[in-house]
Amino acid sequence: MADRLKAPFEVAQEGGELSPEELQQLKKRKKQRAAEKESQGQAEEQQRAEEKARRRAEREQQRAAEEEAQQGEEQQRATRKKRQAEKQRAAEEKQQSQAEEQQRAEEKARRRAER
Repeated sequence: MADRLKAPFEVAQEGGELSPEELQQLKKRKKQRAAEKESQGQAEEQQRAEEKARRRAEREQQRAAEEEAQQGEEQQRATRKKRQAEKQRAAEEKQQSQAEEQQRAEEKARRRAER
């Protein structure tokens, strides 16, 4: 493209004059190239913005998935602790019940011995 632009200037520099039509076409091509260049720059800028937004969305999605996984793990830990506490309470109640049963049996045996 740049070579095509230089050609009319080279002709003009060699002593040849450009006709008004050729000058008008040259100006028109320059404007068109400038518009194309600007359009291309805008398209590239939009691509960069879209890529940046895509990466940001991926990071947010990854972070959300990590938070969800962490919450799931915390919930599982809490559930395990709760079950463990319930088992321990049940074991303590059973032990207490057995101790009370043994105490009643000892009390009953002592009363028999006193008779």
